[in-house]
Amino acid sequence: MQVKLLRTLQEGVITRVGGSRQIPVDVRIIAATNKNLKEEIEKGTFRSDLFYRLSVIPIHLPALRERREDIPLLISYFLNLKSVKLKKSTPEISKDLFIRLTGYHWPGNIRELENFIEKYVNLGGDLSFDPESFSAEKKSASKESSGNDKPGGTILNLAEAEKQTILSALRATESNISQTARLLGISRNALYEKMKRHGIG
Repeated sequence: MQVKLLRTLQEGVITRVGGSRQIPVDVRIIAATNKNLKEEIEKGTFRSDLFYRLSVIPIHLPALRERREDIPLLISYFLNLKSVKLKKSTPEISKDLFIRLTGYHWPGNIRELENFIEKYVNLGGDLSFDPESFSAEKKSASKESSGNDKPGGTILNLAEAEKQTILSALRATESNISQTARLLGISRNALYEKMKRHGIG
């Protein structure tokens, strides 16, 4: 398959399955992968000539856990998108759930977040129907706690988690107080009080 794709990229033609006539195509190719292709080349599972043919303008997209400031914006986007698609009302997200969403490490990246939000909208915001929600988070937390009995580490206390959540929401809304309060599901006054308490200017 890699040979066929390489030939198409080089010659600009395709051949239908079972056919023999070459059909010219004028296309731009966008390819994505979650693997290190240079390592795959060394292992012999990916062709180096195809890699260099594809890698003209490479873009590295960091994992979601490395750009947590994007999570509030993605939550809001997927909530609206899935509500319209599923023809359901948009459920509210509690402060506790919002903190868990922004603090979760998301091993499945954006697809996992999108899947969770779709499930959340489908269930009308009632996660009691899905006891497996965040099961991966619980297992991960269990492993971390078993390997580190000392307080601190990567686990934030509730006050710090709330502060980080507010900062993430402010970045996502470019410090728009009304939008931030709406995103967090609290009033503007409550947001101002929390910002004052946490020393957020």
